[in-house]
Amino acid sequence: MHLHIVLIIALGLSSYDACAQPAAVKPPTVTGKQASISVLFSPADRPTEALIKLIDGTKKSIIAAVYMLTDKKIADALIKARTERNVSVRLALDNISAGRFGKADYLADHGIVIHMYQPAAIRPWFTPILHHKFAVFDDATLWTGSFNWTVSANLSNDENVIITTDPEVCRKYKAYFEQLITGKCQPYRLAKRSPTRSLEKPFIIRVLEDLLRIKRPKRPSVFSPAEAPHAQARHQFPADA
Repeated sequence: MHLHIVLIIALGLSSYDACAQPAAVKPPTVTGKQASISVLFSPADRPTEALIKLIDGTKKSIIAAVYMLTDKKIADALIKARTERNVSVRLALDNISAGRFGKADYLADHGIVIHMYQPAAIRPWFTPILHHKFAVFDDATLWTGSFNWTVSANLSNDENVIITTDPEVCRKYKAYFEQLITGKCQPYRLAKRSPTRSLEKPFIIRVLEDLLRIKRPKRPSVFSPAEAPHAQARHQFPADA
């Protein structure tokens, strides 16, 4: 009788231990048999060198969506790819890259296809921004992270970059790029320059120009863009975030 009680208690304890143990956490996997992932941090790793190396090694195509492109070295590498190796180069840029220090004009003058972000204004002084910093090279290598294509991002700012050859990830970014330029961009020469996004005018002047030039739209129900983790925070108007 006592033996039966001991066995029952032992079985109960073993069952409790099995239930109490958390399930083993599987390490993240990389899609694709030969996929690789690497990371860079600025300013320590000087990501611009790796970016230019990727551009210089591209044979067929480059697509990129970039918030701020002001670094002439990067612009020259893109132009070299287009003019010397006949690489297809297509960029989606925010209006800020057409400002005083932006390289949109310089790139367009050298045959680079540029799509300028032209979102609908939510309020006269509040329009979304294209805040991406990604590129896909030859449909096979993705560059993404917080790194703007600027000298400051390379030498001064604390930034991060992820580079991967995961084919499924590259495919998704490429598909998103096509959706972006079709749905929210205009060819650069046809795009309207937004006075709120120019780096050349004082803040108060930009706001007043918007109030005078843009009719106030009916206030819609505002939802985050598809799959966004949270509503975008505006750097000009933190209170609107």
